[in-house]
Amino acid sequence: MRVITVGLFALATGCAVDDVQPTDTKDSKGALPRAPHIDVQLTDAPGDFEAVWVNIASVEIESADAGWQTLADEPQKFDLLTLQNDVTAALGGTTLEAGTYGQLRLIVESASVVVGGVESSLKIASGMETGIKIPLDQTLEANTTYSITLDYDAAKSVKTTGQGYLMSPVIHVKDFVATPMPSDEPTDEPNEETPIL
Repeated sequence: MRVITVGLFALATGCAVDDVQPTDTKDSKGALPRAPHIDVQLTDAPGDFEAVWVNIASVEIESADAGWQTLADEPQKFDLLTLQNDVTAALGGTTLEAGTYGQLRLIVESASVVVGGVESSLKIASGMETGIKIPLDQTLEANTTYSITLDYDAAKSVKTTGQGYLMSPVIHVKDFVATPMPSDEPTDEPNEETPIL
């Protein structure tokens, strides 16, 4: 599957957190902890269509303490069928407060499908109104960078109806990888990526 690496968009009910101030609790070496950073990617499973275009207006994340926050808000357009066989594209990334996060949310502005050389618009279930919600349920810790890969399954999402095509998005977290941030001091030990899901 091809994957799009996408930075998380600023939350709908809050502002993007660019300069998060860590707590003043120092570690054993006297260094202050750094706020966690998160990146989001998008991929797709194989399907029978010639193209499935989606216009993603924003990406948001739900904090247990602060509600919805925007990770990225610059509209991007993707053909899901080009995101297969482990190909990735970046949606964006940002720094967040350490804490528990419950869901991701994609606001899909529009979508279309190409069949037999003809492009037809897709009606999106809850795409613009409440967004497409993906369970996350993870705790982000200080001094750690997180990479999330979302699998947007076009083959299962697009359905044929008597009035055309309907998109009922099928998206799940394919990978959630945590990588310790390098320390400020030189070290010979490589960073270790830790798959969480």
